[in-house]
Amino acid sequence: MARPLDNPIRRARERRGLSQADLALKLGLRQSVIDQIESGGSRANMSHLDRLATMLGVSFSRLAQEYGDWWAAKQQQVKADQARRKAARSQGGEKA
Repeated sequence: MARPLDNPIRRARERRGLSQADLALKLGLRQSVIDQIESGGSRANMSHLDRLATMLGVSFSRLAQEYGDWWAAKQQQVKADQARRKAARSQGGEKA
């Protein structure tokens, strides 16, 4: 079973036995773009998702849904982490 914040693109890529560099080369992208999409540093657009689904042999609609769910959960996690850090700073007497 996948962990809640496992990126569906990463899971599909790894199932195909591809590295980020391999996938980037096949898609004509830089490896750093794939890394940013998988880590949540930037959000994949519909064109990327369409090309990724085709290259990874998965359904576009399923990948788009799973990626959208992952992205929303990832953003909630980021906001919660920021709130915890802010609370910790204010309890420690530091300025936020």
